[in-house]
Amino acid sequence: MSARRRTAACILLVVALALSGCSSQGSNMIDGLSDQIRSWGQRQPNTGTLTVHHLVQKIADAVKNGGNIDQVYASIPDKQRDGLSLDQFQQYIRFLVRGMSGSITSFSEMTGEELDQVRSDIQAQLPEQPEDLSALAGFWIHYQEIGRKESKFAIYVRAVEDQPPDLFAAWVNEVLDLAALATLYFDALERSDTEALAVLLATQPYSEAVLDLRAQRLIGFYRNNITTQTRDFRLTEARMDKIGFEEFGIINPDQSQAVSRRIALLSQPDGRFLIQDVLPEVIKPDDLVVSYQNKVLFELGRVADGEAVQVRSDDLESIIGAPERHDDTVCTTAANGVQHLNLTYRALALRAEGTCFRHSRWSGVVTQVRLLDETCGIGSGLSPGDSVEDILRQYPFAQEAGYIIRGSGAAGPVHIRFNLSGDIISSIELIGG
Repeated sequence: MSARRRTAACILLVVALALSGCSSQGSNMIDGLSDQIRSWGQRQPNTGTLTVHHLVQKIADAVKNGGNIDQVYASIPDKQRDGLSLDQFQQYIRFLVRGMSGSITSFSEMTGEELDQVRSDIQAQLPEQPEDLSALAGFWIHYQEIGRKESKFAIYVRAVEDQPPDLFAAWVNEVLDLAALATLYFDALERSDTEALAVLLATQPYSEAVLDLRAQRLIGFYRNNITTQTRDFRLTEARMDKIGFEEFGIINPDQSQAVSRRIALLSQPDGRFLIQDVLPEVIKPDDLVVSYQNKVLFELGRVADGEAVQVRSDDLESIIGAPERHDDTVCTTAANGVQHLNLTYRALALRAEGTCFRHSRWSGVVTQVRLLDETCGIGSGLSPGDSVEDILRQYPFAQEAGYIIRGSGAAGPVHIRFNLSGDIISSIELIGG
């Protein structure tokens, strides 16, 4: 017992004996002294030390009992808060709550391999960040929602050898910065604020025109294709290099449904942030139409009266001319009698299935076409010789899709592949099936 506490106890004992059996005034005096002694205790700094497991338990308790965050904070020794204020701790815990719904059941330590992977990922994303991650300690908080199997969420603290573990303030503050960015991002989406959204996306390596298109597409997608509110998105990870969210109730641009989709917000080495929220691109119907010198040649996958429309060589070659070669080397007959043609014309190459008449003319369904020069194009106007910027003005998320745009024609699945030479389109392929 400290000297101050011994002195207080003696004073209280003496007064209690002196006032024993006296009036209520004595009782009031004792109560006052008791309150003062309690206040001394409350003002004492928390000088104990928590083990790393006890520190993680404190975080889990704060997440589990959101109304007691300030009490949990007070129970963590000052030296183990690493300078975090109560407000910062409250913000951090309330953010982590978004990743753990249901009941918290337990926590477990990450394996060495799991933690090494986290350190490696952060080092790759933030190679010049000043914090020493060798002391990073990772734990899984296990939780379970009613009627669902158990899930887990990762949290991290710092455990330097021969020093008390702490909350790792630099880590927490990076997470809070990313959380603030997420708030701004979701707010801009909910308000359909294209200008604000384009500013938040400006760290992406695109022109202003493309950023505006991406912002417009994202606003439309969140308005029309996601049935849940942004506040209901589940936090999937909270690290100093990135945070992630899972969004539920998704209707894809092609009108197919998905249970969920994921996005991420990343810290950048230059101190800026990057938002990874990629929408799937879907082929525009007009881009299945192939033209030569602005004259329509055919439409890939076109159907009429329930049957795939065949292309006639007479119609095609009256516009584009004869193929370079039409003989047994490029025209073969399958066992079922169907003939497979692999023909190269002046500005395009195609594959078709149908009928050939003595290698002089043919009729068939085109299954694949490759546009070879700028005289050929697709419905949106894109053609070989155009730039990546031209592609992105039609398909603003094409880069993340590897410049392969998928969709469905009347006859079934189809995709377009933009082949590049540097930043220029070298050829365009349309492939059915």
